Amino acid sequence: MGGYLMAGRYLFVGIISAGITSAVPDYRDLSFKIDSGINTLGQFSVFGIGGRSQIDFLWDKIDGGDLFAAEDEDSSVNASFRVVGLKQNYLVNDKTYIRTVIGGTFRENTFVQHRALYPEVLDNKSKCTEADTYENRFTISSYLNTKLSANQTIKAGLLH
Repeated sequence: MGGYLMAGRYLFVGIISAGITSAVPDYRDLSFKIDSGINTLGQFSVFGIGGRSQIDFLWDKIDGGDLFAAEDEDSSVNASFRVVGLKQNYLVNDKTYIRTVIGGTFRENTFVQHRALYPEVLDNKSKCTEADTYENRFTISSYLNTKLSANQTIKAGLLH
């Protein structure tokens, strides 16, 4: 028999950051797993998780006591990630199985900063910094697991 699981989160931290900073981070993620029933090819699972976060420090919305924002600059930070994969468990016999997992990881981060050339003049910001990073990774692993006795197991496989 197969099954599924899905979960999502949205973190509201505005209450915690009150009085410390005017910038309120926004975090959210979603995860899932779908299992097939056992069949002649084994049991399959598809899984994944993805999330993002974002925060803006805006100089015209801060007060003098803000611990994180500067009075002459706007900055924005965005990040996201995703992981997806497929897993197969194949039962060779009651003491041996083969497990194979194929997966991908994707990550992105962006930072943008605008600084006021003349803080006393409104709307004169110029972009001075921008940084983007991306990382994509793919993996595959497979191993054979054999239970020799209650205390001995042999495991051999590949990871790439």
